[in-house]
Amino acid sequence: MNAKSHVDLVRVVGPDFVAGFESDGTVRRAAPILKALVGMTDDEARAYIKAKGWTASIVPDRPSIEHHYHNFGGFNAGSFEVRHSRGRKYFYYDDNAGRRAVTGKDSKETEFGKAQAYLQQIQGTGNEPT
Repeated sequence: MNAKSHVDLVRVVGPDFVAGFESDGTVRRAAPILKALVGMTDDEARAYIKAKGWTASIVPDRPSIEHHYHNFGGFNAGSFEVRHSRGRKYFYYDDNAGRRAVTGKDSKETEFGKAQAYLQQIQGTGNEPT
């Protein structure tokens, strides 16, 4: 058997449920609605989930920052997404000063600093700040 030394928690979203399972290359434990996956390899589970029309994603075990942006004629607007095991939080920015004055959003640099501070607090305490 080709088992990984690390266990991934996978989040599955269907039309009327959100559930999870644990896999180390083979599905070891699963929520009751996903019990058919137990014993399947990751590839088999992926094919099963796709055939059902569900979506799946690995829940990150370490918090991280993802950058999402769009270019509006030379001016960027976007967000920094802090992902962690209990969810995610977005920090929105706009590089156009005129739009910022209307929307109340901060600059990219300011929001990145806020995202970094939030990430450090998550890593330091293990809890989401209030």
